[in-house]
Amino acid sequence: SFPRTLNYKVTRMYSLVVLLASLSAVLSKPVYEHSKSNVMPLTNFNFNDQISKIRQTTNYVSLVHFYKYTDGKSLEFAPAFDSWTNEYRGVFRICAVDCDTYADLCRKEDITEFPTIKLYAPIPIPPTKYPVLMSVIQGELKTDDLIKWASKYLHSNVIEITNANVATFLAEHPSVPKVLLFTDKKGVPIIYKGLSVSFEKKLNFGIVRNTDELLLQKYAVKKLPTLVVVKAGEKKPIVYDGKEFNYANLFEFLNIYSEVFVPGGGSSLDSSATKQWMTEICNSLANVSP
Repeated sequence: SFPRTLNYKVTRMYSLVVLLASLSAVLSKPVYEHSKSNVMPLTNFNFNDQISKIRQTTNYVSLVHFYKYTDGKSLEFAPAFDSWTNEYRGVFRICAVDCDTYADLCRKEDITEFPTIKLYAPIPIPPTKYPVLMSVIQGELKTDDLIKWASKYLHSNVIEITNANVATFLAEHPSVPKVLLFTDKKGVPIIYKGLSVSFEKKLNFGIVRNTDELLLQKYAVKKLPTLVVVKAGEKKPIVYDGKEFNYANLFEFLNIYSEVFVPGGGSSLDSSATKQWMTEICNSLANVSP
């Protein structure tokens, strides 16, 4: 009869809707368990605050993993990316977008290949995609290659300190504690760059090479690397005695000595210690007898 046929069609249509909804839920399943992961989920609602505004107002660098559950690679990459996040969280802001759920956002960000990792550096540096086509990578994501690429975009407030400019560096902004890293490595460690951004205008950061024997003797440096905080009112430099030189441990140590608000405080890069002519004048005046 007509009512029975109608009921049958309605039942079949309802079953089809349930099936499609279930399939959609499976296909759009996130590859990260965000309740246990340090990878920040991005959506249509928080992308502007967490990426666009951060680029405009800070020196942080954000890495965003755009993925689809069915892209064939992200399920393999996620564990390595998550593990890498645990180590470098704070140095980079590490996020992910589920492009099955937020397709409009991914189109807006010009994501045409899945998966894609895109880097958002401070303005005016334009957003840029990881140059390796991730869909053809065999095996696990090589995080060392990712770090090497991303670290080129890190901002640094670290300045080179020698026996010639250390007095200038320490004398400026006396209420701002100074951090010195003694090292035998070339360049500036990316963790140290990240810390200099996290504590911008709260701590001033310098780096001392192992070739500056006078400073190594002055600060009684016995091993490398060594990190010390020089703070007004303290008789001796405060030495970091933690076992591991990782971001989390160093951040916890330095956070004790950072100032919430420092009148007249500035970035290390503003220091006269970065200007050789200013340092030479200061040193000359110090050597003039009264």
